Amino acid sequence: MTTKEVQAKKGLDPKEHLFDRAGPLELSANDFQMNLAAEIIQREKITGQQPVIKKNEDVAKRVRTAISDSGGTMPENLPLDSPIKEARKRLKAQKKITSTST
Repeated sequence: MTTKEVQAKKGLDPKEHLFDRAGPLELSANDFQMNLAAEIIQREKITGQQPVIKKNEDVAKRVRTAISDSGGTMPENLPLDSPIKEARKRLKAQKKITSTST
């Protein structure tokens, strides 16, 4: 699925960035896929935009297959997490509480 398709499926506003609402499992799956693809591209000395894109897509398909074969929930079916802006506000408030109590 494209990013726009995932955003629509999850009911995410097109102006919001998908990773700002992804939970830990979805972020981990994406991080793993990107790092694995980067390592393979470097090791196999793949050059050129189209070959790199193709290899990245191949790795992404294999990661999705692993998730599916393991009985995991596909990333596009995982629930949205709280917006990252809310988490930042909570952290900032917590720092203020901590700094005033010491």
